[in-house]
Amino acid sequence: PDYDLILSDYYLPDFDGLTALKLFIESDLDMPFILVSGILGEEIAIESLKAGATDYVLKNRLARIGLVVHRALNEKKEHRQRKLAEEALCESESRWQFAIDGNELGLWDWNLQKNEVFFSPQWKKMLGFEEDEMSGNPEEWSKGFHPDDKKRVFTDIQNHFDKKTSIYFNEHRVLCQDGKYKWFLDRGKVISRTEDGKPLRMIGTRIDITALKQADKEKIKLEKQLRRTQKLDTIGTLAGGIAHDFNNILSPIAGHTELAMLKLDKTDPLYKNLQHILKGVDRAKDLVKQILLFTKQSEKEQQPLFLQPLVKEALKLLRPSIPATVEIRTLIDASCPEVRADATQIHQVIVNLCTNAWQAMDEKGGSLSIELNLKMVDAAFAKMHPDLNEAEYACLSVSDTGAGMDELTLERLFEPFFTTKEIDQGTGLGLSVVHGIVNSHKGAILVYSEPGKGTAFHVYLPAIKSEERIVETKSQKIIGGTEYVMIVDDDPDIAEMVQMMMEHFGYKADVYKTGWAVLKAFEQQPDKYDLLISDLTMPKMTGLDLAERLHQERPEFPVVIMTGFGNSLGEAAIEHYGIKAVVGKPVMVHELTTVLRKVLDV
Repeated sequence: PDYDLILSDYYLPDFDGLTALKLFIESDLDMPFILVSGILGEEIAIESLKAGATDYVLKNRLARIGLVVHRALNEKKEHRQRKLAEEALCESESRWQFAIDGNELGLWDWNLQKNEVFFSPQWKKMLGFEEDEMSGNPEEWSKGFHPDDKKRVFTDIQNHFDKKTSIYFNEHRVLCQDGKYKWFLDRGKVISRTEDGKPLRMIGTRIDITALKQADKEKIKLEKQLRRTQKLDTIGTLAGGIAHDFNNILSPIAGHTELAMLKLDKTDPLYKNLQHILKGVDRAKDLVKQILLFTKQSEKEQQPLFLQPLVKEALKLLRPSIPATVEIRTLIDASCPEVRADATQIHQVIVNLCTNAWQAMDEKGGSLSIELNLKMVDAAFAKMHPDLNEAEYACLSVSDTGAGMDELTLERLFEPFFTTKEIDQGTGLGLSVVHGIVNSHKGAILVYSEPGKGTAFHVYLPAIKSEERIVETKSQKIIGGTEYVMIVDDDPDIAEMVQMMMEHFGYKADVYKTGWAVLKAFEQQPDKYDLLISDLTMPKMTGLDLAERLHQERPEFPVVIMTGFGNSLGEAAIEHYGIKAVVGKPVMVHELTTVLRKVLDV
């Protein structure tokens, strides 16, 4: 049975009450122990109380026993309640401490009356201090605030003191023991005020958010890169369409000019006028090529080459035009491996970047640095720059000590026709072309610049170790023929101009406006024609679709494609549709006649 209390006589058989009390203490029973005796003296009574007895009652005063028992039971109840409360408090404190430690929270408790602050060990540890290295002086807390954040911190605290905010909440930087700044998030609340509302005590927490801030910064950077890529892709699509239409406009101008020159003697005054027209066409063609390079719709043949000679050649070409106030520094790694590239285009990249660099220092002078070395791009760097892979790259760096650029300029840096130069000093195509060339080489271009601190361009091109070089064989240039040619283009001016070219050089040619008209004529006389010259982009049926339909009747029937998008057809598409050759617009007499003989003489 469960007992609530023990009443023990002092004199018991074989042992006395003190011995019984000793056994009671050893058994750790949680109940009152009261001694009852007829001869209990003061000394024995005190001894028994020291030994652990709850109380004692003399037999000649047994009337007190009810009062003593009642008091002992009440004390027992209160003791148990205190014990339960202490256990609950201990458990609560354990959970609280676990939460604090688990979340790596630092605690602070500000006594505003005494102007003293308690900082928890974790709070001090966040800053790199030991527990005994910081006092409770609030100045110890505030002196490490970043100058740009300090005013804002105290403004937010004062707003909470004035009850303008329910809690104090602030993100700020603090100087740590190692001399570096970290980002922290502070939360706090006034828990005690005077009757007139003056704050007396404020407690709060601090957590290190440096990693979160860095992650946010990286996220913003990646989002900017994505927006910039999307923007450039959109502009590229638009520019590609403009280039296509412009080439279609140039085609009849160039073609008819060349045909007219063929009919004139070179001593004729008109011949010289026509030459000037043709030169204008050539300049326009170059402009379109630059636009197509930006849109990545024109690719030249790429082969393994070393960049070292190209850099030296470009610098040799540039030196006479660079002011004497600009110092040129070079650091070229002779062991940097080959890249697969087009030499002319890479030469253009080097010249454009170096020209921009020295022009940025033209007024005051400065230092132009050109470096070439091997870079190993690791996973972390590739993650930050999606255009790069985890691989080896030849890195060409061009940097200057000029005025630098702000963020708005950097955002638009590679847009075609965007320039910070005077209207008559640049077209705004240089860097957009550089961007297009680098992308067409499966590389990336990174830019670092700050106002007043200069600019650095880093061009990354995939490195290769060794590969068989491509040797070009030039076809014999034969002009003229007697074959029968089909010509189709939805632009009648271009179709008529090509027909006149063909007939001038002895060919017979029929012109059609649509692919369906070509199919109908071909079905009626499939053996009449020897070759088809077709525009690439036509409504309802493209040149590729037309070639596929013709090859169902005559698989080896030669098809030559004309396109205003440059060499935009990949090798896979050319092979799949059985295309024998691709001619870029504007169509030039020499190129077209050479291609025709190459195709027909196979």
